[in-house]
Amino acid sequence: MSSAIPAASSQASSAGAKRVFDALRACKPDFFTLLKTERQVFGPVQIQVFDDPENALHGADAQSQYWSAVTFGQPVDADGFHLLRFFQRREVIAGKPDNYRWAFQVDESLTDVRQRVEERYGVELVRPWIMGAWGVAPEVGPEEQGGISTLLKIAGYDGGTTTITCELEAKDIGDFRMPEAVEVFGRPEIGVPPLKDTDGLMKALLACGPEFFTRLKEERASFGESEVFERRSSIMPAASQSKRKTPSSAATIVVFPAPIEVWGIAVTGYTQRADVVDRKRQLTFGFQTRSGRDQLAKVLRLRTGAQPVEGDRWELDLTTEDTGYAPSSSFKIADGLLTCATPADGAEPDPSTLFLVAKS
Repeated sequence: MSSAIPAASSQASSAGAKRVFDALRACKPDFFTLLKTERQVFGPVQIQVFDDPENALHGADAQSQYWSAVTFGQPVDADGFHLLRFFQRREVIAGKPDNYRWAFQVDESLTDVRQRVEERYGVELVRPWIMGAWGVAPEVGPEEQGGISTLLKIAGYDGGTTTITCELEAKDIGDFRMPEAVEVFGRPEIGVPPLKDTDGLMKALLACGPEFFTRLKEERASFGESEVFERRSSIMPAASQSKRKTPSSAATIVVFPAPIEVWGIAVTGYTQRADVVDRKRQLTFGFQTRSGRDQLAKVLRLRTGAQPVEGDRWELDLTTEDTGYAPSSSFKIADGLLTCATPADGAEPDPSTLFLVAKS
């Protein structure tokens, strides 16, 4: 996750931003209701969504983390605290929410933020161990807490900034469901929107069926305006081959303007190739990535409960068979590639209709 802060020096300021920032102190789930109500005071935002590549979905000890970063187009002044970003994270263990975390990144040093919080709210913050975060001591009575929850933590962050964070365990907050960032802030005005349904897109790719192309069209805005390159080639047959068996291929490469995070994998583009051999057409399609085969295999094993074995087959853990994540026998991985190779029984999809094409 990038730690760069916005370059704009102008600051938005309003009573609404102060109300939201003050509400953070209590570390209660209704903070999100107020955040959504006051959303307009944060102006244009960029929203990035991340999955931990170590996420495991299956088994009694399966553990996954999902987080989002909402970057404000310019710092937001919340009564003297200059807010750069909003972070949120949820952790799931054995299929059930376990804890939630949300935070503001503030454009001041840890020392300055700590001193200002102590002065403004009349509290003394402590750090229980040398490298720990600062917060109100658990033994302090409510009248001495200045409205600050003992679950609030203040810590240094990248670039001399500071994070002010709430972390709650699911068992302590009932049936609360943390809303996705786009539910609170709406469609982002900066950059591309996050994928609508990452799991649905990847399940469709794993299945190697036509639904994958439908999913691509639905998600086209999230890939941004991409460059499309086409290449046609003809391969000379070996001496033992008949000229009637000369294979030909047409390949299209789609390069995204920036990598897209999918299951913790940096996806850089899309590839599609049609081959003709002995008058039979085969379509190969899928994603290009920055990951090697071993890394891709690990992510897919943790996500699907299946692993590649000799001969490009997938060995499936039967306990995960009904999850819908089982890879098709046509699905393959290689260095930098997640692809399907299927018979082409009709007109191949035109990549320029699946993605937004950058204007030349």
